[in-house]
Amino acid sequence: MARRPARVVIPGNADALIALAQKVYAKSQSDPDSPLKALDMAMLNSQAQAAQDQNERAKQLARDAELATSARDNALGETRASPDTVLFLLTQARDLLLAMNKDDPRRLGDYGFDVVESNPKPEPPPAP
Repeated sequence: MARRPARVVIPGNADALIALAQKVYAKSQSDPDSPLKALDMAMLNSQAQAAQDQNERAKQLARDAELATSARDNALGETRASPDTVLFLLTQARDLLLAMNKDDPRRLGDYGFDVVESNPKPEPPPAP
């Protein structure tokens, strides 16, 4: 019977790669006749442990980033109607300043607002 070709996969994701390194190291240490003794298995173990530590740290930082992003978004506000948020309070400030500067809304630029001037629509030509 002919042998079927086999593929030996080395995983691409961090968790699976670390787990495989730990299994290979453990097997090389438990087998006194392991052919892997010729390789630097102590380095494999050391690097796998370093990767594991940093992987756990990365996961924690990702969780922390998710919480920070959520807190930031809550402070900014989803809509102008969300009370006590940056968006709500800036909308109030803009509206108040516009009411006080009806004749010259460009003055809101002094407060940091981006004031976009638009040209009034030209009157359509008279019908013939």
